[in-house]
Amino acid sequence: MHTRIIIGLAVLTFQLSAQVATVNTVSGAWQNALTTGTATIANGYPLSTARWGGPVNNGPQSGYDFNVSPLPPYAAVDDLWFQVGTFSHLNFPVFPPSITGIQLKLGMNFTPTNGVAQSQDFIYSFKHDETPNAGLPVNCPYQPSNPSCADKVTITGQPAQTIFNIGNVQYTLALAFGSAPNATFTEFITQEGVINNANIYAKFTTDVVPEPGFYGVLAVGVSGLFFAVRRRKQ
Repeated sequence: MHTRIIIGLAVLTFQLSAQVATVNTVSGAWQNALTTGTATIANGYPLSTARWGGPVNNGPQSGYDFNVSPLPPYAAVDDLWFQVGTFSHLNFPVFPPSITGIQLKLGMNFTPTNGVAQSQDFIYSFKHDETPNAGLPVNCPYQPSNPSCADKVTITGQPAQTIFNIGNVQYTLALAFGSAPNATFTEFITQEGVINNANIYAKFTTDVVPEPGFYGVLAVGVSGLFFAVRRRKQ
């Protein structure tokens, strides 16, 4: 789409493109697990995992997953959210010890339409509350709880938006954690015996930064318009 702005004698022309970047790669890596026992971390692509606790009745361990989804490369459209991956809490009955916190390092490599490839890293910090699987669900600290006590996952640290300039274009890269870009949250209750999911979304927005001579041309145009109007009144 071409936009043409006419102010007095000044004619300004610039071009806007729906696609603002190509996402080349996305990665996720678990790090800095807080536990009195052992957390097993296996970072890979497209899936990275963290596991903890002693299995009950030969069942699975509890843990966190990050799965890159969809797989790059793909186009990023200006001011449009896109999914970069899925966070999962595998909430299964386990014996202690559990983790109390962990971090996810999210990496993105992308190429702006008017620049060269670059990488950005983001850190998510999680607090984990593993509840005892005892007593009646109605007495559990977090509700709803069914068939036994649910756990609580709290996002204690989320990345701030990143702003950078390439040429005369200012890019803003924002992230969102939740069930949808407009349904974000910083904590959620995860039910026992199931896999509880949330997604991470990203969005690029762009703004054209005026060239150094823009305001000079604008001033000339406005001045010309002012004198033309004044002359017409006389």
